[in-house]
Amino acid sequence: MRRVYYALSLHEDEKARGLAVVVTVGAVLPWTPLAGSLEFVALPPGFVLFVVAAVVTYLPMVEAAKRIFCRRQPLAPSAR
Repeated sequence: MRRVYYALSLHEDEKARGLAVVVTVGAVLPWTPLAGSLEFVALPPGFVLFVVAAVVTYLPMVEAAKRIFCRRQPLAPSAR
């Protein structure tokens, strides 16, 4: 079972890396020379700061909740 989980986690890492690249390109594109031809407009700095603060706050909270939840839930008999 561990090998299957490991293979799935590697696949998930590849998907996460691809998503990070797409998000980064989308976030930076409005400040490049291509923005005018694509009719992109840069977001206000206050909004960008809010999104960054929300993500930085949200991720640790989710990790903490996940650890609490996983600690309380026993493993399924087939996964042991």
